[in-house]
Amino acid sequence: MDTWNTITQMSRTRLTKALLVLETLCNEENIPILEMLREKGKMTLAELYSNTGETPAKLELRLQNLCDTGCVIMEEAHIGSNGYQLDPVRIRQVNSISRRINQIGSTGLLERSAQ
Repeated sequence: MDTWNTITQMSRTRLTKALLVLETLCNEENIPILEMLREKGKMTLAELYSNTGETPAKLELRLQNLCDTGCVIMEEAHIGSNGYQLDPVRIRQVNSISRRINQIGSTGLLERSAQ
């Protein structure tokens, strides 16, 4: 069995997921939602709907995509609408990784690993 192909495929899958997280967080249409959650903390779907002006279906899709990144957490409510809030730990993780990527891009991979 050629294990190199398995490792390569697994690495590609992880890279694809990582890129999807970064693309979702950087999507211009998602930024207002992230900013509102950052400013207000926890918000319901109804509050987000009234503040964004998005259609309910589009907003729910955006929120699901943001939840899939792990950076937004949905808390199911027993009565009424679900609550959404940022996961600060996950945001810090993504921020740290993106800063590291920027360092590699500016200093080069070989130069950075030699230090």
